[in-house]
Amino acid sequence: MAKIVLFIALIVAIIFLSPLIFCSKISTAISLAIILIFILFFLFIIYKILKIWGKKPEIGLLIGEESEAYENIKAGKDGKILFRGELWNAIAEEDVKKGEKLVITGKDGYRLIVRKK
Repeated sequence: MAKIVLFIALIVAIIFLSPLIFCSKISTAISLAIILIFILFFLFIIYKILKIWGKKPEIGLLIGEESEAYENIKAGKDGKILFRGELWNAIAEEDVKKGEKLVITGKDGYRLIVRKK
């Protein structure tokens, strides 16, 4: 995988910097230094993209965490909760009033299942 990433970075660097290499009066050493910097930049960007793609969703890690009801939610119905400063869709196991502390007990797709703390 690393060889493919390096190859892609090298090709992109050559494509973008070919006018600099072949059509200018800059010395070869400076041209190669610029290409090396460009390759390192693209390697860093590609590394970050691959790292994000390989990251597992964190929704499974939320179970057992505390949240707060953003609105009144009836048992078995959808509503909004506030968790770590973000609004989430949730299903309440029991009637919940706005502002009550909740515990995340599970998930249903991208909706969280919550109960009173």
